[in-house]
Amino acid sequence: MQSMESLARNIKPSQNIVEEQRNLKCNKCGNTYDYYKFSNGHEFRHGCDCSMIQAGKEAEKKRKQKYINTIFNQSTVNGSLRDATVNNYKPQNEQQVHAKKTAIEYVKTFSVDKPKSLILQGSYGTGKSHIAYAIAKTIKNEGYSVAFMHIPMLMERIK
Repeated sequence: MQSMESLARNIKPSQNIVEEQRNLKCNKCGNTYDYYKFSNGHEFRHGCDCSMIQAGKEAEKKRKQKYINTIFNQSTVNGSLRDATVNNYKPQNEQQVHAKKTAIEYVKTFSVDKPKSLILQGSYGTGKSHIAYAIAKTIKNEGYSVAFMHIPMLMERIK
């Protein structure tokens, strides 16, 4: 297998390589590299590891997001809540307005380093599940592992 340098040298410069610089130093990875710019606009830095490091970071980010999605997809939620967000929660009284404000504040200040608990209580149909699921979705979108589950279903899974 030929190196990029030998391949670049075998290409006719007038047709493909429009710019070439050798023995440059990368400010990010510290490696010495050769720079090639091709007529199609593509640029290549032979010897610089930055593009590989970036590709590795992106692959790790995708892997982590896939894992987070796998955890979140184990959530047991009523289909009517799938589109629930804190912003589309419609409070019916002052206590629900307070609950919405509290949920927004909880999401804004969420931190695994300084964990806080949040207890939602109220009678049937007041929006506890809506707010809880909306919080879970928002935190998941921030890159944290989270699942939403009603306690009886959680206990059943544990059994």
